[in-house]
Amino acid sequence: MTTVAFRVDASDRIGLGHAMRCLALADALRARRVQTAFAAAALPERTADLLRSRGHTVLLLASAGETWRGEPGGEFDAAAQRADATATQRALATVGPLDWIVVDHYRLGGEWERGAAEFARRVAVIDDNAQRAHDCDLLIDHNVSAVCERYDGLLPGRSLRLLGPRFALLRGQFARAKDAPLRPRARVARLLVAFGGADPTGETEKALEALALPSLSALDADVVVGAANPRLEAIRNLAQARGRVRVHVDAERMDELMDAADLAIGAAGVSALERCAKGLPTVLIAVADNQVPIAQALARRGAAVYLGIAGDVDAHRLARAVGGLAAMPNLVQMMAEKAADTCDGHGARRVAARMLAADIRLRPAAPADRDCVLAWRNHEATRRHALDPAPIDPVSHASWFAERLRDADCVLLIGEDDCGSVGVLRYDVRGAAARVSVYLVPERHGEGLGALLLHAGHRWLAANRPAVRTIDAEVLADNHASRLAFAEAGYTLHRFTLQRRLSSGE
Repeated sequence: MTTVAFRVDASDRIGLGHAMRCLALADALRARRVQTAFAAAALPERTADLLRSRGHTVLLLASAGETWRGEPGGEFDAAAQRADATATQRALATVGPLDWIVVDHYRLGGEWERGAAEFARRVAVIDDNAQRAHDCDLLIDHNVSAVCERYDGLLPGRSLRLLGPRFALLRGQFARAKDAPLRPRARVARLLVAFGGADPTGETEKALEALALPSLSALDADVVVGAANPRLEAIRNLAQARGRVRVHVDAERMDELMDAADLAIGAAGVSALERCAKGLPTVLIAVADNQVPIAQALARRGAAVYLGIAGDVDAHRLARAVGGLAAMPNLVQMMAEKAADTCDGHGARRVAARMLAADIRLRPAAPADRDCVLAWRNHEATRRHALDPAPIDPVSHASWFAERLRDADCVLLIGEDDCGSVGVLRYDVRGAAARVSVYLVPERHGEGLGALLLHAGHRWLAANRPAVRTIDAEVLADNHASRLAFAEAGYTLHRFTLQRRLSSGE
């Protein structure tokens, strides 16, 4: 049985977001019959109980009380990271051999990951700030602001990058059925206020103060807070004084509250993507510096209105923003559509599929592969996005194939896994540079294998053609699947090729 462990912490000071996104991925893995375990140095008992209730093993690091008390901060020094990796290994000793260990922790970086590689076959990192170097096999950054270039120089060449809201680690309740109609939100009558379980900057009270102003008196509201919020009693008093406000403590069905709301007020953490998956437009307040680029990116997409960092936003400014949106129902509906376009809630399933994909093995093409390669290349699904979509006749292909096998500067490889053939890689090598051409076996489309095949090619070149230092690729602008695969494999935009078709009358 495949075994995946998670190293994550949670506390009232650092919040629950890291643990919740790990839980989303762990649930997706459990659905595929994977054994899962969590190792933590700081974890509220209610969170540990939630993890256990979902079938995940929870283990505490023996050194938790001495080295880590759930406080926010920067990356640990090398010695502390090595000590934490050792403590993690000891805590997970009873779980058995690890196929993957996933770490989601701002204070642990490359030094910890190198230690983890000694007791786990592969290391995955969940990150969202691109401020520290990693030594991992897989990096997941599901934020709207995530782009491939952010991690240049911070990752080893072997790392697969899963970037953007397509890989958002959200719980299953937020997964939207394909082509499911969006709930109309053309009229703002009910608000949802949610700033996480801890809300250390007191934004919930600020929102309630805004709701108490005369301009927003006609609106109903649901307010979500955590049981450990030290200002819970004050929040309840404000809600009671205002009226038409329901306070939900540790709400389990946030999806239902989002479905009932017309507009949300919240922060720009993981919950911002949950709201996008439900097509719920938001007035955003950043409660930490690393939320600023996320909030700005969502505002640029038209999915949210961003007011600024918490210290710069008061109740009156918040009330003006909400009141302005309530007066523009068409804008609210447009924001809902833009939010839904940002994220579909299936990211955890996609990441789990990438992690569990069997290793792709590469072998040089042989004469016996000639007819299969032609059939794959001439399939409509392949030709649809080929640079030259015309079918190739068998005689021309036979000549071309024989020449490629003889050409010392052409590397023609067949990818295979435990399920059979995966696809074809061709590298045309010119000194230290190579140009890649890639396509999948048509029956294997939709399995997320493109980036994995490209990564297998990188490893093959490193072992067999070490003089190659750069790889170029050419992709049609409308081939979104291929562009995503190349981005996941670490390719970045180098130059544009523009084309204009001339009409006969010109």
